[in-house]
Amino acid sequence: MKLWALAVTATLCIVLAPRGQAEDLFQKTFTLICDDVEVHAYRYSVTANKVLREWSTEEKFPGKWVFTWDPRGDLTLDGKLLTVVAAGPYGVIGMSEAQNPTAASSWSYALNFDLRTVVAAQVNTSSLLGPAIKTRIVEFACQLDR
Repeated sequence: MKLWALAVTATLCIVLAPRGQAEDLFQKTFTLICDDVEVHAYRYSVTANKVLREWSTEEKFPGKWVFTWDPRGDLTLDGKLLTVVAAGPYGVIGMSEAQNPTAASSWSYALNFDLRTVVAAQVNTSSLLGPAIKTRIVEFACQLDR
């Protein structure tokens, strides 16, 4: 329920921005340098007779998140190419995924050109120390660097 409420809040903010700025950014190369402002995380794991199920807002990520958009359709995060799943004058959605023999993870990033900001969501499943699943939603504060 908390994930859904946060996603609806982020979507409703789109109508507050002035028109015209988004199309300008869609057609130009730019970088957003971001800090995570708020992280909501959910974990469910079972290890050595201990069951953990909790929501948290205590997580922080170290350093900056640097998103770069190229109008040819390339989106990178910290220099690594993301898979673009949607793009238009309103913004872009990119994804990354990773897996190994004990875990799999996927991140989705939504950049809104008018708002000049980013939100992200992660899902993860693993079995390293026992069965576990987690999700995170991240709100960023970003500075535009052209």
